[in-house]
Order: sequence, then C-alpha cells, then structure tokens
Amino acid sequence: MIKGMDLAAAKREAGIPLYVKLTDVLRHKIAEGVWPTGELIPTLEELVAEHGLARSTVRRAVGALIDEGLLKSGRGIGTVVVKKPDLTTKHLRATINERSSDAGDFQIKILSREYADTIPMDGLAPDPGNEPFLALKKIHIHKGNPFVLMHIYIPKSLFDRFPAGSEKQRKLANLVYEYSPSKVRSIRQTIMVEPADNIVATTLNYGFSAPVAKVIRRFLDARGRLVYCGVFWYRGDGFVMDMELPGSWLAENQPAVAPDNKY
Repeated sequence: MIKGMDLAAAKREAGIPLYVKLTDVLRHKIAEGVWPTGELIPTLEELVAEHGLARSTVRRAVGALIDEGLLKSGRGIGTVVVKKPDLTTKHLRATINERSSDAGDFQIKILSREYADTIPMDGLAPDPGNEPFLALKKIHIHKGNPFVLMHIYIPKSLFDRFPAGSEKQRKLANLVYEYSPSKVRSIRQTIMVEPADNIVATTLNYGFSAPVAKVIRRFLDARGRLVYCGVFWYRGDGFVMDMELPGSWLAENQPAVAPDNKY
C-alpha cells in the first residue's frame, strides 16, 4: 500500500511516476482477489484517503487499469472489476519454465554485454577459476511486458562455441546445455523474495518495493567447472516456476525439511 512511510520512500525514488506505482498496487488488489471480478472498487475519494495521494494521481492510476481492460467505469454506477490480469497465462508459464520458446509473444532484449575476469557478486560462484566470463544483462518480454531482469555469466571459451547472435534468439541455459563440451552435471538454484529496488522496478516497469522473486542459478559440468551462473529478478505478479523432483529428494533433504521432526 502506498501511504505513510511507503509514500515518502516512493517520492524519493526518481524516474517512476507515483501513478505508475499506484497502478501496480491496485493491479495487485485485482490479481489477488481483494477486489473481486464483478464488484465495485472503492470510490475515488476513498482511494485518495487510503493512499494519501492527489486526486489526479489516483484518477490516472484507475484510468490506466481501465485502459488495460481490468476495470470498467460508467456514469452513475461507479467502477467495476472486469477481469484479472492475465500475466500468469499458460504461455507465460511456458516462457518461464522451458529452456527455449518458439512463441511469437516471447522476446529477448540484450541490455549490455561485456567480458569480466571475475563474477562481481559475493557468494554467487564459489570457485569461478581464472577464465574470463561473458557478462550479459538482458530482459525477457512476454506480450510486450518485461517480466524478468537477468545478469548471467558464462565462460568465454564456452560462449565462443555458440552460433553468432544466438544469445538474442535463444535462452542461454539451452545454449549451455547444447554446446558445453562437458555435459552439465548439477544445477543449484536458490529462490527468495525481496522488494524491487529502483533499478529492477524501472527496468521491468514494475512498482518500487513490489515483491520480486530473486533466483540464483549455477550449472556445474562433469568436471566440476562452473559453466553458467546467473541472478534473475522476476516480477512477482506473474512468476510461476515448475520443478519436478525425484522421490529420493525428500529422504536426502529430510533434515532441511523438518529438523528434529519439529516445526
């Protein structure tokens, strides 16, 4: 909710208009069922009082959701929720979970590309070795909406094996799997939830401090060499990640699941 200290923090963040932040907050209310489909939303005056923002800012945020087709306003009847956001459609689900995607709604946009001698994030890679890495920053886009920001590091010698320009068309994980001379042996993944900072919010056209799923992913090959390392920030309003685990996982990880059989 944008009010009180949250509003003060929002005002200090440059580059993201307040109505955009409020639009995200209101969109989440619809997505989470706080404002059910077919029901009236609070009046303009009630929203102004709740969020402590100017009437023009609130009107603009509501108007943005009307333009998206989520709300419908009529004289004398108020503003009604028409439908929920469709970010978590089966197409986006496939886009997130498959190594590659042929869907026309999926796009890759490279933000920067450079070589680095080390991975500049503590704890991201325990022993990257002496080989230089290609550092790629990019976003993935679904139906015109960016849904994930990525910082990915791949050994230069491995990246040089990829077809020219393939990083603009295919997911890097798929390319690593296909072109690594030593096959991927293990994948370690860490998932956490954190608030979007200004860079993530601006890049993904998302609300400042809105929830994002931060995923850290590492691939090791059969020789124990790091062949892929990345950090991903997914918008929380469309994040779906499917993983199938073997039956042995529960027994192998029992201490982590339920220490001493107590919760």
